[in-house]
Amino acid sequence: MRVVARDLSPADDIVPFHILRMRFLVVPLTLVAAAAPILSQQAPPQATHAIRNVTLVDVAAAHDSLALKPQTTVVWRGETIIAVGPARSTRIPPRTTVIDGRGRYLIPGLWDMHVHQTNLPADSATKAAYWSGLPLAYGVTTVRDMSGDLAELVAWRNAINSGTRPGPRMFVTGQKLGVSPVVPGAPS
Repeated sequence: MRVVARDLSPADDIVPFHILRMRFLVVPLTLVAAAAPILSQQAPPQATHAIRNVTLVDVAAAHDSLALKPQTTVVWRGETIIAVGPARSTRIPPRTTVIDGRGRYLIPGLWDMHVHQTNLPADSATKAAYWSGLPLAYGVTTVRDMSGDLAELVAWRNAINSGTRPGPRMFVTGQKLGVSPVVPGAPS
């Protein structure tokens, strides 16, 4: 078993520098599966990875005092989570890349349910940052674009799905139907 202690630094290309200074590493469970190739550039698509000794935020138990589960291990292969359990008893397969999660938190992926990314100017820094993986850095693993250039959105979604650009899973709708703008003074 290969153990890798991942201390984020300004040279780390997974997330922007200002996020790296965060006290806790937030690695969404759904992102874990999608980010396996990013975490280990040399790994084949079906490589096995684990985060050991992380505090798991169990949103299903959020109403309960057991919502935080310290000293948890999560193991995944490719895009499938294969084990979640106490760090002391969860089996980690041989040749697994292990990330030390001590002092870190692991949460499920977040959804942004209302974005309009193609409504920004083509040279917009916000647009460029968003589509260079910024949602993933913040734990957003899925977005729903509510109105935009369908051809551009589908091209971005295809690039993300093929692995040629980082980004969240996308649900897209294309242009608004009806009168534009819907509200007087709003963008068309």
